[in-house]
Amino acid sequence: MKANVSRKQSAAATSEFAQIKTRINRLMVGNDP
Repeated sequence: MKANVSRKQSAAATSEFAQIKTRINRLMVGNDP
């Protein structure tokens, strides 16, 4: 049970991190002249 929950949490964290990363990348690209 614990391993399953941690796996789900880590998966959600990675997906959130990926979304934040893409947002930051977009902002950086948009700021580039």
